[in-house]
Amino acid sequence: MQLFLLKGLKNSIRTDGKFNEHQSFLIEEIYSSQSSMLSQLRFPVPSKVSIRQSFANGDYYHIPSTAGLLIGRKGSDYRLGNESFTVIENLSLISKNRVESIQLPLLHKLGNPFLVFVENINKDVLNCISNDYSIQKTAYCQEKHLLELKEKAVEVKTEYKKGVHIRNFIRSKDEEAYIAFYNRILGFLGTLIDTSFMNNIMARPSFDPEGYFIAEENNKIVGLLSIEKEPWGESGSKFGYIYQIGVEKKWRGSGLAEVLFGKSIDFAVKHGINRIGVGVSNSNIPAIRFLKKQGFNLKYDTKGYLVSS
Repeated sequence: MQLFLLKGLKNSIRTDGKFNEHQSFLIEEIYSSQSSMLSQLRFPVPSKVSIRQSFANGDYYHIPSTAGLLIGRKGSDYRLGNESFTVIENLSLISKNRVESIQLPLLHKLGNPFLVFVENINKDVLNCISNDYSIQKTAYCQEKHLLELKEKAVEVKTEYKKGVHIRNFIRSKDEEAYIAFYNRILGFLGTLIDTSFMNNIMARPSFDPEGYFIAEENNKIVGLLSIEKEPWGESGSKFGYIYQIGVEKKWRGSGLAEVLFGKSIDFAVKHGINRIGVGVSNSNIPAIRFLKKQGFNLKYDTKGYLVSS
């Protein structure tokens, strides 16, 4: 079993910044595939600009398939038990008859096994992988929920009892404590973050400290929530996404999570966001109940499959 990296793109981009004919074709196909799957669910499609940038960075991989060209983007590594696996996500299947004349960029082998994250609405991709490879369903299942702010007024709390102070993230001050809190409270979900991960977050165009909220008691973090405007998709989509929300165990059920969520609604209204997405593990029943209480609706889910030859 071999996984191939679509390499050579950065060096083969012309001096005017444009891709060649074959590369441009693949970018259009990826965009079209993702658009047909996500647009109807009111989730934004990765923009062509971001797809081009991922190609230029060498982030797209090719999984050999008898059904056509199966390609996906490399995500953050994910832990299953004590092992960490390469993750391929945002998969698109381009039919055989559309790629017969395509001359692929240079290919580079990567070891296996690896994980693929596949949406339950992306049935062609799942069937393709199932037919060609040995796959093992894992415990990973992330539900994607959506809150439409324009449909109704959202009643939220924005004040909390004395002793807990909620403020915005401060660069060059909060990184270390933020990482430690995240890994301790949310690391069990499968992803651990480090300084490099945090730096990548802060380098994103969508990162705004105003959307990163920290709850403190005696200068110690007891809760956090992060929301970003248009972290992917075309500019002007008015979409917001909550990346992290977590509180210390002793504060659960105290109303702190509701107040942090209220802060995210304030941020959304201020920045013209009309819908908010969030991903949550299907095993995290308290979080799912919390989202439903706030008005979120389940749109689709993404499952993880271990792929090997």
